[in-house]
Amino acid sequence: LLYGSASSAVPSGEFTSPDGGVKPPLQSTSSGTQHSSSDTQIIADMARRHRKGLAAVLLILLAAGGYAIYRLMPAVPAPRVTGIVQLTNDGQAKNGPLLTDGSRVYFGERFPGWAQVSVRGGQVAPPAPISIPNAFLMDISPDGSEFLLTQLTSLAPLAPLWIAPVLGGSPRRVGNLMVNSFAGGLLSQSTAWSPDMQQIAFARGNDLYTAGPDGSGVKKLASLPGRGFAIHWSPDGSRLDLSVLDTKTSAESLWELRANGTNLHQLLPGWNSPPAECCGVWTPDGKNLVFQATRHGLTSLWALPQSADLFGRPSDRPIQLTTGPMSMESPVLSRDGRKIFALGIQPRGKLVRYDEQSKSFVPYLGGASISHVNFSKDGQWIAYVFYPEGNLWRSKADGSDKLQLTYSPLQAVMPRWSPDGKQIAFVGLKPGESAKIYLVSADGGEPERVLPHDTAEKYDPVWSPNGNRLLFSRNPFADVSSPQERDIEIVDLKARKVTPVPGSDGLISGRWSPDGRYLVAMPRDSARPMLFDFKTEKWRHLIEMRISYPNWSRDSKYVYFMGLGSAAIDRVRISDGKVEKIASLAGMASTYSGWLGLAPGDSPMISLNASIDEIYAIDWTAR
Repeated sequence: LLYGSASSAVPSGEFTSPDGGVKPPLQSTSSGTQHSSSDTQIIADMARRHRKGLAAVLLILLAAGGYAIYRLMPAVPAPRVTGIVQLTNDGQAKNGPLLTDGSRVYFGERFPGWAQVSVRGGQVAPPAPISIPNAFLMDISPDGSEFLLTQLTSLAPLAPLWIAPVLGGSPRRVGNLMVNSFAGGLLSQSTAWSPDMQQIAFARGNDLYTAGPDGSGVKKLASLPGRGFAIHWSPDGSRLDLSVLDTKTSAESLWELRANGTNLHQLLPGWNSPPAECCGVWTPDGKNLVFQATRHGLTSLWALPQSADLFGRPSDRPIQLTTGPMSMESPVLSRDGRKIFALGIQPRGKLVRYDEQSKSFVPYLGGASISHVNFSKDGQWIAYVFYPEGNLWRSKADGSDKLQLTYSPLQAVMPRWSPDGKQIAFVGLKPGESAKIYLVSADGGEPERVLPHDTAEKYDPVWSPNGNRLLFSRNPFADVSSPQERDIEIVDLKARKVTPVPGSDGLISGRWSPDGRYLVAMPRDSARPMLFDFKTEKWRHLIEMRISYPNWSRDSKYVYFMGLGSAAIDRVRISDGKVEKIASLAGMASTYSGWLGLAPGDSPMISLNASIDEIYAIDWTAR
């Protein structure tokens, strides 16, 4: 029965076993047929296989049933925006970070000033006076009573940390702590209160620390892969989220670590290439991290869920909250978590030129949204950059005969005409790459890197009078690994040989005079600009001031500049260091691109802020 009928080759009374051997016949007894031990084992094996098969079928049925239940279960609603209300409407330039004490939203306005508005909207008003000049607010305490702030005295990367009462009163220094104030040329929110107000987290250089509110008990938590900013504690105080800036490529990424300094890791690695997300803030319940990310030139708000239950369909991918048409930046949550306050921006500049007769700035080229304007030596042509696209164009001085010279993703700044008018040198920026100097023909064509094998950053290209050499500087906001590292160099364009300028260690923003005799440059804190004489190869202090955006006059007798904190455009005479005021900037919005240029006749040109910068309240439903 088990093996089929016996073969004719097997003698009667015998049968073949499963392994082909011959077995003796089964013995009959009065109680019935008895099986051998081998047969019993075979039957047991078959039973076990049968049970395993049933178990496998049951597991498959359970899995299918579970999947069906999973599919039929209603999905947990994803975070979504239900409404947006504009809170301000004063038309003034604004900047983050945004802070709230529950009833008011604080924000930067008329840099470096600050303003406030009700969480329900209305009139913009100044906050209570703070007796620290150029105060930059970084955080507000969890109970809404005190600000953390720094004092901006220059473009230096570090600044002292202060605590000031929200309602006014005497500020106090937080020990001797120095924290990051600028990251890549931008203001940096680099400190944060812990939820229990017993600690302050702060970034200094590429390191993250904590300290007590009095500056004591400084503890290093971690070394970061870049400059830390936009620091926030989780609501339970167990974690810290922050943004990290790669000073070489300007890429911004989100990172997280435990409050004890362990488990430092990047959030969303590979989600943006290169990374372009920052400024994550927690919802009060700790279930979502709201942050900003830039894609295709638009900055939007996203939510990253932090946890989910078994049937909540957990996802490690962010959910987009805003989709334009304006960029949304610097998010902060209301105290109940039901609103997101953010800065809405529609960027645009307005090109103006100073008119000596009317003593005022008047639109140039119709007030186009362009900056970094540079005139050819004969004054007949201009090179300029469209804002915010970053594309380089050239045209005649009246705007006719336009030609686009660069295209996305390459962005251009600081264009400079060659003395013969045939080429334009500029600083090119590509996503995920450090700044490099390029040359492009004035008639168009593929831009060419001046030093294709050099990976170091290069800024501020300036032609020599004969057009055979280019002077350049390093990034003024990048970390210098060695105090002996020279910052200003000259490249021979034929031999592609680089030569350092003697004694230029630690100097930035070099500008070669049109006659080739002098070089003006600044220390990294912008104080006491220096003048180098190529004939004597000696440096001397030019002026006892902090300046920005130096420009040589056509006759090489003056250097025009903006004085930091002076709200004016001045010039200094090389021969005796005499300073005279050229134009007042009092009451005018800050320039967008950080740029000052000179037109033929040495009349100053700037790009004014013509953007729409307003504060919005975003109603949303979190998961």
